[in-house]
Amino acid sequence: MAVEPLEEMLGQLRRSLPAVPAVAGTAEMIPARKACFSGVVVAQAFHWFDAPAALREIARVMRPGGTLGILFNIRDESVRWVAELTDLIESRSGGRPYGDHRERPWGEVVAEDGRFDGAGSWQFDNPVPSSPAAVLERVRSTSFVALMEPESRAALLAEVADLIATHPETAGRVHFDYPHRTDLQLWTLGD
Repeated sequence: MAVEPLEEMLGQLRRSLPAVPAVAGTAEMIPARKACFSGVVVAQAFHWFDAPAALREIARVMRPGGTLGILFNIRDESVRWVAELTDLIESRSGGRPYGDHRERPWGEVVAEDGRFDGAGSWQFDNPVPSSPAAVLERVRSTSFVALMEPESRAALLAEVADLIATHPETAGRVHFDYPHRTDLQLWTLGD
């Protein structure tokens, strides 16, 4: 079962994965009975949660010994054009309206909860096959960019298009990898 709070995203989820039951809900109020899941996966969302309330609710719906997986896909800013892209997005948009998930030690947050035992943590390269249009779409779909005034958003997207068209690492390329890393943490619910 997938849980999604936003109706538009819930609709997209249902269209993309019609065989997966998808319900409206939040991490702090999961519409499921106690101890019904062997695992819970949180992908690219934990930084939006009220962590103590979400961990309490996740523990409620998981069976003892169940696995909690938390993962984030992160632009690899060690690559010059990606660092320049991030700087451009943040300077033109006013930056993220939330803390950067890399700045908060989520492993410590989960450990402090006391219900979960650490099972492991991994980081691996996860390049995304891309194109100039795909990078523009990803920027456009970034939550805080989508909320910008239309004129400001259009100006930002024009600058992003120019960066991709002129940067030595991407100029003239129809297809290229958009460098990302994936951080994965696994936790086991205690008895």
